[in-house]
Amino acid sequence: MICWVLVGAFAAIVSLYCLIELHYFMRMFLTVFLARFCKKRVHILDETAVYGICTTTDVDALLYHMNNARYLRELDFARVDFYERTNLYREVCAQGSGVVQGAATIRYRRFIKPLTIFKITSKQIVEASLPSGAVRTGFSMSEIASSVAIIAILYFLFDVNYFVRIIFTVLWGRLFEKKKKLFDTTTIYGMCSTQDVDLVLKHMNNARYLRELDFARFHFYDRSGIYAAVAKRGGSAVQGASTIRYRRAIPIFTPYRVTTKLIYWEDKHFYIEQQFISLSDNFIRTVVLSRQTVTGLKVPVDEVITEMEPEVRRPEPTQELKLKQSLRSENLMKEEGVMGRTGYTCIRHVFCSLNVLIWLCACGILGAGLWLRLAYSGYATLVPQYSFASADSLLLAAGCVTFVIAFFGCCGAWFQSRCMLITYFSLVILMFLAEFMLGTLAFAFRENLARSMREELLYGIEKHYNITREPGTLSTMVLMRDVCFQFHCCGVRDYTDWFQIEAWPQEDRVPDSCCMQRERYCGRLDPEGRNKELWYKEGCASAIQMWLVTRLHVVGTVGLVVGFLQLFGLVASMILFCTVRHKRSSHTYKSYDTTNT
Repeated sequence: MICWVLVGAFAAIVSLYCLIELHYFMRMFLTVFLARFCKKRVHILDETAVYGICTTTDVDALLYHMNNARYLRELDFARVDFYERTNLYREVCAQGSGVVQGAATIRYRRFIKPLTIFKITSKQIVEASLPSGAVRTGFSMSEIASSVAIIAILYFLFDVNYFVRIIFTVLWGRLFEKKKKLFDTTTIYGMCSTQDVDLVLKHMNNARYLRELDFARFHFYDRSGIYAAVAKRGGSAVQGASTIRYRRAIPIFTPYRVTTKLIYWEDKHFYIEQQFISLSDNFIRTVVLSRQTVTGLKVPVDEVITEMEPEVRRPEPTQELKLKQSLRSENLMKEEGVMGRTGYTCIRHVFCSLNVLIWLCACGILGAGLWLRLAYSGYATLVPQYSFASADSLLLAAGCVTFVIAFFGCCGAWFQSRCMLITYFSLVILMFLAEFMLGTLAFAFRENLARSMREELLYGIEKHYNITREPGTLSTMVLMRDVCFQFHCCGVRDYTDWFQIEAWPQEDRVPDSCCMQRERYCGRLDPEGRNKELWYKEGCASAIQMWLVTRLHVVGTVGLVVGFLQLFGLVASMILFCTVRHKRSSHTYKSYDTTNT
């Protein structure tokens, strides 16, 4: 009984998928639900976005990229999302009107491959006026269940109807139709079924138009022999662009025919005109002008046409085609100019602003280094061997280098100087290599470096710590006092490091800063030795080391930020350098940013 129920359920699902395109309605309902309940309302001039992925049900016959019908299908979802979030559709319906697709112009810049995630944005750019039980057949239950399951899985994974229709169209043409010449018109027939309608079940949805155009185009390629001739030369033809003008919608259950005709060709393109004509009234409901791009062909299209029909000559382009070509050229030139100018100007100004900020930071680092040099002038006496690595010396060196690099970067970008830009690039490379080398050496010899630093600190407090306030010793006292207070430590290894130093050679005592409670003379050892309990037991070397270890995430974050800024500086300076060089070497090239040059 359960098996029969499962078979019935599978049969019902398959029947629904055969009669109605459930994916379309489910996706449409999901889009409307998310737009209405999960997304914010936007202004009618704002931009909305929906996301999708090219699945196995969206690919073309070659399983290489999204088929053309799916583009308009996804545009339907994006348009409905825009209508819902802007309340445009509700306002129009409140006035007793409706919104339908009037025309569409599609330019394919690059194909969407399978399993590629994409985003579709929608934005109003022109304010337009709106018009007013199973039967046993001799097979076993397992065979029936397996067959139904396989069919259901195929319908879930692939758009089976698409592949079946293409195979049927090509085979029907080869078996029952004659070969056509290049300028002959080919015709296929269809009907707007329940799988083709839109959300309101009135007329064919926009995705189905391009789907039917695919079938008509394959039929035309096969009957005229164009695809075979191009494939013979190692090429292929793909959809490059389409301009669709909807004159009247195709209602449900309306039979129609799709005509296809070659009207023009160029070196790498075919231009075909296709029409949807309803059979009942012979009315041209949709007109489509498509540009087919020939890829992988090493010879001009003229040579392929001459080989097919030697007597054929290329016709003059129609007025509509001339207009489309001129508009396309102007749009491409305008787009390239705007993109180039905007990109160059953006990189240039961001690069200048960033280097000005770095330059100001370098000034701050120099100021901090000078302050440390003046306020803690005796710090170097603590580590005589590493006086060059003192905090003030490192800050002064880093500030000077950063100041020079930022100056070259800012001035080079602002004045578009190739010499300064290449100098900036070289200095950043050298700085990056120096950082990498120093970091590698410090990590490789970290234990030796730590041990040597401890020995130098011991030597420094033993020889240079003095309470007589001699020149050069006061800073050492202040620094050690601040370190003990900050890290709650005493000495380098422990408090015994203060015994027998030159400041008090015959006394076992520590500075008062080593005491847990700040009391005067608490560092002196009483006869009973009880003061030791008031001293910090941990040495400052281990305390500072632990402090650094607990803040490695800060060091890593700073390193990542510095690395990102250096990488951005390298890339941006090279882009600016190449652009300036190209501008200077060409007499016809104009500066992208004429306001600052």
